[in-house]
Amino acid sequence: MSKTIWGWIYSWLGDGHQLSMEDLMDFRYIKEKVKNAIDRNKINTIWTATTWSLWLMRNSIIFENVPYSFDVVCSNVLFLSWRWLVSSNPLSFSSFYDWYKLPLGCFIPL
Repeated sequence: MSKTIWGWIYSWLGDGHQLSMEDLMDFRYIKEKVKNAIDRNKINTIWTATTWSLWLMRNSIIFENVPYSFDVVCSNVLFLSWRWLVSSNPLSFSSFYDWYKLPLGCFIPL
């Protein structure tokens, strides 16, 4: 199940992030392969939101008998990563819609 989530994240990021699907799933390659610090910060945040959302879904399945939901995990990744980036630098605010449509094109530093 998690590989389908990572596949969706990979497609959502679009071109220009210098990572293969396997690189994206393995945190240690992000620093090595993404040279632009701003993009690297966004991808690190997305990676953290993805692993956290997968962990939350796993716990819901095990401890609360909640059925797996691809949509819930993806929505959590989108919202958490956007919220964390907005809170870390509110002056570079980007709308959630912009974040959803073009994640690496948002949050230009001021």
